[in-house]
Amino acid sequence: MMTNNRIHIVLRILWIALFAQGIFPVLHSAAVAVQGEAFVLMTDRGIYISGETIRFRIFNRSSETVRSLPWSEVLHVELITPSGMALAREKFSVGPNGGTGVITIPQDIASGTHYLKAYTSWMRNCGPGSFTYLPLLIIDPFTNSVLETDTAGTFTADPTILYPDTDQAGKLRCILPGNEYGSREKVEALLEWNDPDRAATICISVSKDGTHGSQYGSGPGCSISGEGRMDFIPETRDAALTGTAVTGQEEVPVPYAVIYVSVLGEEGNFYCCYSDSEGRFYLAFPGRHGREDLFISAHHEDYEHIELLIDQDFSNGNIRLPSFPLLPDDPARSLATGLSVNAQVMQQYGPGPQPDPLDPQFNEDETKTAGGFFYGRPSAAIRFDDFINLANLEEYFIELVHHVVVQKNRGGKELQVLGEHPDLAVYKPLVMIDGVAIFDVEALLAVSPGLVDRIEVVNAPYVRGDVTFGGIVNVITREGNLGYIDLPSSGLLVDYQMLAVPDANPPSTSPEDPHFPDLRNTLFWDPGVNLNPGEKGNFSFHTSDVKGTYEILIRGYDDAGIFIENRIPFVVK
Repeated sequence: MMTNNRIHIVLRILWIALFAQGIFPVLHSAAVAVQGEAFVLMTDRGIYISGETIRFRIFNRSSETVRSLPWSEVLHVELITPSGMALAREKFSVGPNGGTGVITIPQDIASGTHYLKAYTSWMRNCGPGSFTYLPLLIIDPFTNSVLETDTAGTFTADPTILYPDTDQAGKLRCILPGNEYGSREKVEALLEWNDPDRAATICISVSKDGTHGSQYGSGPGCSISGEGRMDFIPETRDAALTGTAVTGQEEVPVPYAVIYVSVLGEEGNFYCCYSDSEGRFYLAFPGRHGREDLFISAHHEDYEHIELLIDQDFSNGNIRLPSFPLLPDDPARSLATGLSVNAQVMQQYGPGPQPDPLDPQFNEDETKTAGGFFYGRPSAAIRFDDFINLANLEEYFIELVHHVVVQKNRGGKELQVLGEHPDLAVYKPLVMIDGVAIFDVEALLAVSPGLVDRIEVVNAPYVRGDVTFGGIVNVITREGNLGYIDLPSSGLLVDYQMLAVPDANPPSTSPEDPHFPDLRNTLFWDPGVNLNPGEKGNFSFHTSDVKGTYEILIRGYDDAGIFIENRIPFVVK
């Protein structure tokens, strides 16, 4: 078993080798301002084991011009192998000051140098050379699988290499009352920011010595004027879906088609927009988190057959990053084995998961009832069980649904919603079954009445996105099976990834029961500490049951964009 100092030296050699290659960018200082969009990532540690959670802070290092604009609000972050294969993918909300996030490492992966790859939709226009890449050492101590060595890896586009400026370290002091502590002892730390003119934003991490490494990374970014084709536009309102409506074998763009998106499930949300003159469309999903099943379709009066080409929401551009040798008997695996044992024990005995703030059962303000749809309370709802059985669905509309009439037009049948507003006669209604848009009214009328629970009607003009409807007619089945209707030929069922669900379990919480072991690998993580000019502050944490040398790592930026870093060691006996 190596000593902590020797392990630290081994890791330092590994990180020096990475930086010496000169093939991926790191933090930049204010001396080289990015005239576009760029982001920096800083993680809680630099070495992890499979199955652990990576926590990171996102710093928005874009130019002042970009940060003052309604620009990208979503950062795509992937955990990838050096060959670019994605192991985990998430989308995170970012603003002018950046943001925070977590991403979980899958089990049973090969040991070696992996990377966090971060980029916005806009940065994809400039290619993978503009992305942020952050190297991390990830080890699975229970397998002998290692990544293939490739120390000559390079980007598909050569990025500018920008190194951090640490001259500001002396302006930030972290003072401890001592340098030795017992297990489970509270540590009170004092912060002093001694710059009288500038504020600073920092993140603080406390973990075992040897686990920090140089866990930060950035890229040259992408100019707002664009350095290539403008295939992607910034996501300015949370996660967005983009694509093109086309027709025919030659995939001719369909201009001004109506694009319909239904979110399948109990919430019954619905979105729509027009395609532009080149058939391109853009749909944002504000406030949505996690994975969603979407049904996407399109309709145009002049085009019978429309195909939707949905853009990949994550970048699949080819990259080749360096992969350094890590043999099964590498001494660093000993450190990782200890981290692995700690993590597994804490999964069994640590604090349980906290309530998800996005889960309706924990939200006292939740007012939407199960089965409710995006339009809220309908003008009328006709439940079939309240009336005698009729032969077909058309008779129900004729006899019972007084706000809707069935009309013949161009040899087919259409529905029209009746009401006091004159626009109902101008715009066609949104016709749906179980919240999914339907364009073939005759197919809808052929649904067996025995499958239908009710019909809901909104007899007023309804505006969704940039589309106006002459009311809404929604046929709701008993089993949510869409009445076994043939859905629109343009329809696609897509499993789509929205913003990541916020992390509700900070790593710095120790077990409440003193009889349970406390084997946290990260003792403290605060990604957002703001210090005013000349301000003093403090933070505290408890040591764990694991003895050894630890390190407080403080990093961030001041208002002038100068990078700050400070490292403070202490011992747990």
